[in-house]
Amino acid sequence: MTDNSDRNEKQHCMMIIHIQSIVLMLVMLVLLVNSIATLEFSIMQIIGLDPVGSFTETFGAIDQLSGIVTIVTTIFEIFNTVRTIVLILSLVLTVVLLYLMKKQIDLYKESKDRSGKTVKVKKLPYVLWGFLLGMYGAHYFYQGDRSRGRIMLIIGLVGTFIMPILSVYTMGMSFGDAYLACFLDRDSDGYVGIEEYPYWI
Repeated sequence: MTDNSDRNEKQHCMMIIHIQSIVLMLVMLVLLVNSIATLEFSIMQIIGLDPVGSFTETFGAIDQLSGIVTIVTTIFEIFNTVRTIVLILSLVLTVVLLYLMKKQIDLYKESKDRSGKTVKVKKLPYVLWGFLLGMYGAHYFYQGDRSRGRIMLIIGLVGTFIMPILSVYTMGMSFGDAYLACFLDRDSDGYVGIEEYPYWI
């Protein structure tokens, strides 16, 4: 009864890690889009292609359009402020999610599960496959779980070329697996035990 309870606790921790990881991928996507927009605007200002400044210079002198120019400038300033706030919140949320994931990993490691099925894999290759090509199931293929690997490969390809939201899912799942493996203790041969979880979020 205790083993079963521990196993459920371990799987529960893994599920929470994966959910947090998927949310982290969404936050990082927002951060990426925001960063690209900020970079584009900065480059435009550096090379002298400031659309708002050009608009103000062109139409600001016309009395009939001065109200519109003021509105456009105000909207742009609000947009710029919101973009900065979103950037800061995204960075903070990224750090918080990584911290919460680490706390779940600590709970995972503390649970005394002796009944779950684990697979021994080399830690470094598994982590690298998980972070670099995990969205296509590379780390599942590496650990020998070909059926899950094929499904993740299909979902990852569909996400890449047709439905990008699926890529957030596959990246989240693989990031969670790799991030968890980073904190698992390896044996003298460099192997870690990877728990096979029975769920798909």
